[in-house]
Amino acid sequence: MLVLWGRRAAIDWAGRVHAYPVSTAEGVDFSRHGQDPAGSKRIGWKTFFGTVEARHLAIAVEGPDDFGHRILRAAEAHAELPPEAFGPPWYRRLWHELVLR
Repeated sequence: MLVLWGRRAAIDWAGRVHAYPVSTAEGVDFSRHGQDPAGSKRIGWKTFFGTVEARHLAIAVEGPDDFGHRILRAAEAHAELPPEAFGPPWYRRLWHELVLR
Protein backbone atom coordinates (compact mmCIF):
# COMPACT_ATOMS: atom_id res chain seq x y z
CA MET A 1 0.00 0.00 0.00
CA LEU A 2 1.05 3.56 -0.65
CA VAL A 3 -0.53 6.63 0.93
CA LEU A 4 -1.20 9.57 -1.37
CA TRP A 5 -1.17 12.80 0.64
CA GLY A 6 -0.97 15.47 -2.03
CA ARG A 7 -3.67 16.52 -4.43
CA ARG A 8 -1.37 16.14 -7.41
CA ALA A 9 -0.40 12.58 -6.44
CA ALA A 10 -4.06 11.56 -6.07
CA ILE A 11 -5.09 13.13 -9.38
CA ASP A 12 -2.12 11.57 -11.19
CA TRP A 13 -2.99 8.14 -9.76
CA ALA A 14 -6.67 8.56 -10.70
CA GLY A 15 -5.68 9.50 -14.24
CA ARG A 16 -3.47 6.42 -14.61
CA VAL A 17 -6.23 4.04 -13.47
CA HIS A 18 -9.06 5.99 -15.18
CA ALA A 19 -10.86 6.77 -11.93
CA TYR A 20 -12.91 9.78 -10.85
CA PRO A 21 -14.22 11.00 -7.49
CA VAL A 22 -17.75 10.15 -6.38
CA SER A 23 -19.90 10.96 -3.38
CA THR A 24 -21.41 7.95 -1.60
CA ALA A 25 -23.58 7.48 1.48
CA GLU A 26 -20.42 6.87 3.56
CA GLY A 27 -18.49 9.87 2.21
CA VAL A 28 -16.24 10.10 -0.83
CA ASP A 29 -14.59 7.43 -2.92
CA PHE A 30 -13.20 6.72 -6.38
CA SER A 31 -15.02 4.90 -9.13
CA ARG A 32 -14.49 3.89 -12.72
CA HIS A 33 -16.85 3.88 -15.67
CA GLY A 34 -19.39 1.07 -15.24
CA GLN A 35 -18.38 0.36 -11.64
CA ASP A 36 -20.29 3.13 -9.86
CA PRO A 37 -21.69 2.05 -6.48
CA ALA A 38 -25.45 2.32 -6.08
CA GLY A 39 -26.48 5.79 -4.97
CA SER A 40 -23.16 7.40 -5.86
CA LYS A 41 -22.84 10.69 -7.66
CA ARG A 42 -19.88 12.14 -9.53
CA ILE A 43 -18.30 15.14 -7.85
CA GLY A 44 -15.52 17.55 -8.71
CA TRP A 45 -12.00 17.49 -7.36
CA LYS A 46 -12.57 20.60 -5.26
CA THR A 47 -15.47 18.95 -3.42
CA PHE A 48 -13.57 15.67 -3.09
CA PHE A 49 -10.45 17.24 -1.58
CA GLY A 50 -12.54 19.55 0.60
CA THR A 51 -14.16 16.47 2.17
CA VAL A 52 -10.84 14.61 2.45
CA GLU A 53 -9.17 17.53 4.22
CA ALA A 54 -12.14 18.36 6.47
CA ARG A 55 -12.46 14.76 7.68
CA HIS A 56 -8.67 14.16 7.90
CA LEU A 57 -8.78 11.25 5.48
CA ALA A 58 -5.92 9.45 3.76
CA ILE A 59 -5.98 7.81 0.34
CA ALA A 60 -4.19 4.45 0.37
CA VAL A 61 -3.65 2.70 -2.96
CA GLU A 62 -2.38 -0.81 -3.72
CA GLY A 63 0.09 0.40 -6.32
CA PRO A 64 0.70 3.23 -8.77
CA ASP A 65 -1.11 1.45 -11.62
CA ASP A 66 -3.62 -0.62 -9.61
CA PHE A 67 -7.20 0.51 -8.88
CA GLY A 68 -7.24 -1.16 -5.44
CA HIS A 69 -7.65 1.62 -2.89
CA ARG A 70 -9.03 2.59 0.52
CA ILE A 71 -10.02 5.95 1.89
CA LEU A 72 -9.65 5.92 5.65
CA ARG A 73 -9.00 8.29 8.51
CA ALA A 74 -5.39 9.42 8.78
CA ALA A 75 -5.15 8.08 12.35
CA GLU A 76 -6.33 4.66 11.18
CA ALA A 77 -3.82 4.73 8.33
CA HIS A 78 -0.97 5.41 10.74
CA ALA A 79 -2.15 2.59 13.01
CA GLU A 80 -2.76 -0.03 10.29
CA LEU A 81 -0.21 0.60 7.56
CA PRO A 82 3.55 0.07 7.76
CA PRO A 83 5.82 3.15 7.78
CA GLU A 84 6.98 2.38 4.22
CA ALA A 85 3.46 3.15 2.97
CA PHE A 86 3.90 6.81 3.83
CA GLY A 87 6.93 7.26 1.60
CA PRO A 88 10.38 8.52 2.53
CA PRO A 89 10.95 10.57 5.70
CA TRP A 90 10.29 14.29 5.51
CA TYR A 91 13.98 15.20 5.32
CA ARG A 92 14.49 13.02 2.22
CA ARG A 93 11.44 14.57 0.54
CA LEU A 94 12.76 18.05 1.40
CA TRP A 95 16.19 17.16 -0.01
CA HIS A 96 14.58 15.93 -3.21
CA GLU A 97 12.45 19.06 -3.56
CA LEU A 98 15.35 21.45 -2.93
CA VAL A 99 18.27 19.77 -4.63
CA LEU A 100 17.07 17.31 -7.22
CA ARG A 101 14.40 19.38 -8.91
